[in-house]
Amino acid sequence: MDLDAGSRIGPYEVLSLLGHGGMGRVYLARDTRLNRTVALKVLAVERAAHPEAQERLRREARAIASLNHPHICALYDFGTIEGADYLVMEHLEGETLEMRLTRGPLGLEEALDRAIEVAEALDFAHRAGIVHRDLKPANVMLTRTGAKLLDFGIAVPQPDAEIARRIEESRLTATGAMLGTPRYMAPEQLDGREADARTDLFALGLLLFEMVTGQEAFEGEGAVLASAILRDDPPLVSTLRPEAEPLDRVINRLLTKDPDQRWQTATDLIAELKWIRGVPETPAPRKTRTQATLRQRPRPRRWIAVAAVAMAAAAVLAAFVFRNAFRSQDAPAVRFTIPVEPVSALSFGGALGARLAISPDGTRLVFVAEDSKVGQLFVRPLDSLQATPIPGTRGAISTFFSPDGAWVGFFAGGKLKKVRVTGEPVVTICDAVEGVGASWGSDDTIIFAPSPVSPLFRVPSNGGTPQQLTTLLKGETSHRWPQILPGGKAVVFAAASGPDFTGSRIVAQVLASGARVDITDGTYPHYARTGHLVFAKDSAIFAARFDARSLAISGNPMSIVSDLSMNSTTGAALFAVSAAGTLVYRARVGTFAQRQMVWVSRDGKEEVVSEDRRPYLQPRISPDGHRVAIAIGEVAADRDVWLYDLERRTMTRLTFETGEDETPVWSPDGNRIAISAARQGRPRSIFTVRSTGGSQATEIATTNYITHLGDWLPDGSALVWTDFDPAKGGDIRMLSLTGARGVRDFIVGGFNERSPAFSHDGHWVAYTSNETGQSAVFVQSVTDPSGKWPVSPEGGSQPLWSPDGKELYYRGPTHMMAVPFTTSSGFSTGAPVPLFADKYDREHRDDRNYDVAKDGRFFMLRFQAPPGPPQLHVVLNWFRELKDRVM
Repeated sequence: MDLDAGSRIGPYEVLSLLGHGGMGRVYLARDTRLNRTVALKVLAVERAAHPEAQERLRREARAIASLNHPHICALYDFGTIEGADYLVMEHLEGETLEMRLTRGPLGLEEALDRAIEVAEALDFAHRAGIVHRDLKPANVMLTRTGAKLLDFGIAVPQPDAEIARRIEESRLTATGAMLGTPRYMAPEQLDGREADARTDLFALGLLLFEMVTGQEAFEGEGAVLASAILRDDPPLVSTLRPEAEPLDRVINRLLTKDPDQRWQTATDLIAELKWIRGVPETPAPRKTRTQATLRQRPRPRRWIAVAAVAMAAAAVLAAFVFRNAFRSQDAPAVRFTIPVEPVSALSFGGALGARLAISPDGTRLVFVAEDSKVGQLFVRPLDSLQATPIPGTRGAISTFFSPDGAWVGFFAGGKLKKVRVTGEPVVTICDAVEGVGASWGSDDTIIFAPSPVSPLFRVPSNGGTPQQLTTLLKGETSHRWPQILPGGKAVVFAAASGPDFTGSRIVAQVLASGARVDITDGTYPHYARTGHLVFAKDSAIFAARFDARSLAISGNPMSIVSDLSMNSTTGAALFAVSAAGTLVYRARVGTFAQRQMVWVSRDGKEEVVSEDRRPYLQPRISPDGHRVAIAIGEVAADRDVWLYDLERRTMTRLTFETGEDETPVWSPDGNRIAISAARQGRPRSIFTVRSTGGSQATEIATTNYITHLGDWLPDGSALVWTDFDPAKGGDIRMLSLTGARGVRDFIVGGFNERSPAFSHDGHWVAYTSNETGQSAVFVQSVTDPSGKWPVSPEGGSQPLWSPDGKELYYRGPTHMMAVPFTTSSGFSTGAPVPLFADKYDREHRDDRNYDVAKDGRFFMLRFQAPPGPPQLHVVLNWFRELKDRVM
């Protein structure tokens, strides 16, 4: 009914009209008995006779009457006049959130405060069994004492099954409108499913999105809007307001389509929001949070070094700084170093992948360490002295986090997998020959590089068939190290056009259109929510201002860390940046590629060949046993083949042209050496040079892929090598050197076949494949490929036939192995026998990185590891420093 100023309803005198809506009018009134101002909500005349409208108002009265909370508008009275129901409520001075948003977004701290207050109101209502079901900006009043939740008109008392049943049956008000406001409905409301507390949390996510960005999360009207809510994901708030990145995970989880994947109670949400805001978890504690944390930590044992205790204290202090960084934008950066155990952690070894990752909240590190030459993931909280292995991750070569930090993705055994940080279960997502970088998007898809010579692919994190995302342009050899930008609309990655990543470019690609933008020189890109692109180049970390919308940098990139450990051959770098602003990196310690040449007997006795230490690779002993052809060069673009004279102990350079020359193979007569080459602006090729030296080289083949030579048939009629195909990994091909010359497929399949080696009679070929899920050695007939025999039951790689033709050697997980075999009636093997412990370098695992002399001694390369355990540098609140230094 309509009321004029001065009219009365019982003791309530109407002063003025405050507002009106579809259900009725709200008046400013005075309670003449208590002389206080109230809000009078009266059902509209046209609704008064409608039973559903009356029931809705009475339902609101029952709901509010049971709720006494500082952030819920209080109900004073309820009555009926002339057949029309009315409510008497607390009068609130202020403005609705809807009105406030017309002036733009709220400050971050204010938005968090209001969200916490609304969440506390919802939590109180939910505990009373009441779901609001119509949370929207118009139903939140902003007052001097904080937010107040209004309008429980379609709230459902959960225990009242009859009311809930009738509402769900009708789903419509008297005017035919769906109950609730479509723009702020959860998917289950739009689908007609039952609403519960999680439905209100979805709406709160929409409110928080709008408070932070000033924009609605879903665009459109009517069916378009409903479709967006049911199917689309809104952009991350950090894409619209970079400094709000700490809220990305919270809002993303609130707006998940499946209620089971949201916060399950407002209580849990409140704790998360308060953690971000820096609000103490207990009412007005007198002790600081740092002190409380220290008190709860058990006393370290006496044998723990004082330095470790100091480091732990620094980590606790740093954690305190981080937890309050969102509240205090002026908090200083905090630096400290931590030792990382086991000692084998973080070594690049032969792996191409990312060896280090940090959780989005900056509290945990996950890294790859090698146990008996097999990689495994370890997790270490920053406030802990110890790292623990993650079960089920043996064989891991690289790692990355999910956006919520609950899962870790990794590559192992030719697969892309994921595992919870706490351990099982391990889930296989898809095939990946040897992954070189991955990024997990907020839409639960993963963009990854499945091999060192492939474009990028995309796959759902729950598994499926990968879809190719990028295309290698003319001259490009690899796309690696993807990072999905905020909002999930584009990805940045490194693209190489040469034999290694010294000349790589960082580019961006728009996912929807495929449009590419060239950005800058570098590799291993990361996006920082401060609006910077952080990347590696020349053993340093660089940063530049970066617009994630235009995909362009401004100004010249600046060096931020000048002593970074990185692998220029693969483009990998040992640093990670969390969404919360923590930088972790390993400083460069000498040269990781230094090795020493040694002889090793079958029982493990060593004899040094030369005291000289260099980045040696792929040694091959000449047929007469007097010389060794060996590749030398830490950086592929500067790698050449040299000859070492074992008697004179002299080194002579064999190739001189700029570019990558490697994988030398002697011809059976020892007169020539075949070499694979990759040079800027020219096709990859295979050429031969005379072993006596000289500048003349003869090209015998070209290839479109990265090529590693394997072996020469004993009669000199053919040469085999591995081509690393972008789609399938390694394929073994053969070049006929007599008659009608030509290249043909030799051992080609859907797996990573590599490292071929011929038996001395030329009838058999041994090679490595991952078709069993791990690298293993197989033998096959050269003339009849239908016969194939597994050789290494526990896994292995880099096979080689013994000089006496009675054994086959390979590198097992922990030892050099020898397998006796016979060929009197086909091919058969005995049990593998371990020889010496294989403590020697395995870099470039796709190549045989050892050889055997005629006397049975092994020519090995001993890796010269830096002394002591790895040290990681940690910088908390690094984003402030980044903003100050790179404007």
